[in-house]
Amino acid sequence: RCQPTVLPVMLRSTVTALAVVLFCEALGMAVAVTLPPLAAYPNCYFWGCLPGNVSSHLPFCDPELSTAQRVHDLVSRLTVDEKLGLLGPDLTGTNVGRCTDKDAGVPRLGIPGCTHLVEDNSGVGSECIAPGVCATNFPGPTGLAASMNRSLWRTKGEVISTEQRALNNVGGTKGFDYPNAPIGLIGFGPNINLGRDPRWGRYSEVPGEDPFLSGCYGVEIVSGMQQGDDPRYIKVVAALKHFTAYSAETNRFFQNFNISAFDLWDSYLPAFDQGFNVGGAIGAMCSYSAVNGVPLCANEYLLDTVVRDYWGHPDAHFQSDCGSITNMLLDDIHYSPTNASAAASAINAGCDMDDGNGFYPPRANGGNGGLEDALIRGLTVISKVDAALTRVLTNERFRTGLVDPLKGQTYTKITADSINSTEHQQINLEAALQSMVLLQNPSSVLPLRRGKTIAVIGPHAVSHRDLLSDYIIDQLCWKGPMRGGTCWPTIGEAFQRLHDANVDVFEGVEINSTNRTMIAPALHAASTADQVVLCLGVGNTEEHEGHDRMDIGLPGLQEEFAQSVLALGKPTVIILVNGGPLAIDTLVGGKHSIVEAFYPSTRGGEALYLQLSGQTNRWGKLPMTIYPKDYVAQVDLHNMMMAKPPGRTYRYYSGTSLWPFGFGLSLTTFNTKCTAFRRGGDLSVNITCEVNNTGERDGDEVVMLFHKALLPPTDTTVVPIQSLVDFQRVSVHVGGSSTVVFSMTEAKLGVTDAQGNWALLAGQHTYTASTGAGWSNTVVTLDIPETRVLEKRPPLPH
Repeated sequence: RCQPTVLPVMLRSTVTALAVVLFCEALGMAVAVTLPPLAAYPNCYFWGCLPGNVSSHLPFCDPELSTAQRVHDLVSRLTVDEKLGLLGPDLTGTNVGRCTDKDAGVPRLGIPGCTHLVEDNSGVGSECIAPGVCATNFPGPTGLAASMNRSLWRTKGEVISTEQRALNNVGGTKGFDYPNAPIGLIGFGPNINLGRDPRWGRYSEVPGEDPFLSGCYGVEIVSGMQQGDDPRYIKVVAALKHFTAYSAETNRFFQNFNISAFDLWDSYLPAFDQGFNVGGAIGAMCSYSAVNGVPLCANEYLLDTVVRDYWGHPDAHFQSDCGSITNMLLDDIHYSPTNASAAASAINAGCDMDDGNGFYPPRANGGNGGLEDALIRGLTVISKVDAALTRVLTNERFRTGLVDPLKGQTYTKITADSINSTEHQQINLEAALQSMVLLQNPSSVLPLRRGKTIAVIGPHAVSHRDLLSDYIIDQLCWKGPMRGGTCWPTIGEAFQRLHDANVDVFEGVEINSTNRTMIAPALHAASTADQVVLCLGVGNTEEHEGHDRMDIGLPGLQEEFAQSVLALGKPTVIILVNGGPLAIDTLVGGKHSIVEAFYPSTRGGEALYLQLSGQTNRWGKLPMTIYPKDYVAQVDLHNMMMAKPPGRTYRYYSGTSLWPFGFGLSLTTFNTKCTAFRRGGDLSVNITCEVNNTGERDGDEVVMLFHKALLPPTDTTVVPIQSLVDFQRVSVHVGGSSTVVFSMTEAKLGVTDAQGNWALLAGQHTYTASTGAGWSNTVVTLDIPETRVLEKRPPLPH
């Protein structure tokens, strides 16, 4: 299991066998590991349909019938309590966490209880099944977005779905919230909410601030999770989260966001639009808060009108976030006065599953009887329950093959040796390499010199858990704690194992404290070393679910410590480890280098060494704006208006950033030239860019294409300063070149108007190509004589 393997060509791996061995040593893995075999049948499988069993003769077990016929037959055989028991958690068991979602099943028909909530944002939320056999945990999505590599994102989705299927096949279980709950085949992730505010505590879970980039990320993750080599079945159901406009932790249960049609369709819905309509996502998790007075899990406009009707996904199923239905009763929202009215509001609006609230499950399963009472009082009707159950059973059980004969199914044969396999380890390292952004290298501090001593200092020189994003897999180390551990190398340990000269490691200061006792030895190590790697940032104490950062600067003594280190005059590179943007105003400029590493996960230390030493040159581009520290004093955390001065994200921010969206350097140099060709007489354009590597190292480059609408002075329509419309990443050898082609249709020139419609506005429109490293080129300018609506969206309800 610890031998090098060959990566998919599309990732163009430069991973070394040394790094693979390092990771295996850190895990304490032996080459020979005893793995659990395939179970008699997968978790959640309808064992009642096996030959000779209780339901084998019933129509819902007959694969020759259509799925619709089979589901209808099953639903018709269930009692009301049995139906409700499949739409929420069975709360009668032991060790049941508040936010679990393992249903009661229907034992009399051979239908087992199944877990509907497996977190998949960074990897499969599961327990380890053997030494070293824990699910692969990827870098945080913000870092992955920096790669701007669609094939890498899809590969992540494929890894997750392969490992989730393997866990489903061998009886794998969750570890967090509900230990021993069986791993089912619905994964919650990707999280494609907008990184609207740098203070947001869950910024590390999302792919940044751009709606289009976030949507592309979602498309590829969903495609990798759901698609495979057996087109008859969904590999793993991908559920987008959190639908929609979720981007603050402070008072998150009580917020009612007033959002205009413009902001909703311009910023908060586009990523979900792509996730459903391009990626084919089967469902989503509706969020905690309310939009325009209506809780999101009771928001018929968003769940039914937009997704099921306008976007054309009548079978899309929605599951509440944990506590979302409960929130309807809170005084700050006070949408529903009783359990029954809250349950009715949700089911009537199209929320199919109740996660953790206890409103849908019957009292016999430990529920609060909300939906039972709603049916009795006429607040809803059984047809609403049947419709919800039909969507859930169709998508989660029948389309995944859990009711069909096992013979001939491909995914049920995926074995445990795929979990954290050598190939998956290498993909994870490749992901970490491409997730880092080189922000500053004025004196060519990088690459680090071989044979020269290094001092790796700072709080993140010694951190383990704080190299990981907020939502991670349940168990990372065999017999280790939930969502924690130390079985992977710190940055300092990785440098010590990989570098060819002495490496001293000192913490210096903690992430957020006033403890000065460790500063002196760290400064001494830095003063005697040839080179310094200064690892700064925040961690999961400073930013996490339920907690925003009110200050976006470096906490504790870190900034003071950094200034003391820089004053030594040694070649120094600052490493930033974080989710949301860090304002390091006083550290910008100077002779030192700066690298944004985000949360690089378990392979992060190795990836940093490979990048900093020049053995790889795989840098990404910023998926977010890094604002100055005083920015947060100018914007209200809970104001959802994107264009209100000074504006949010690069699309509307009118101030001067420390580094803009899309910025990123390389250890080589590129010369890029673009030309445009109009296709026919319409507004379609082909743009071709040739990227030449003129430096001394092989390297990766990203070409981004931005659209800008320049309106007449009399037109007061709010439009973005510019918007990303496409991007491509290429690898180019020294002296070589690579060609990038963008095919732009008329629709790419559209913007959102005040009514939320997609419109082509009269005026001048440009496409500008950029590599985010000081080069940009306005490739083509188009004049639009008159305004017209390209796509009319459903109006907001009054």
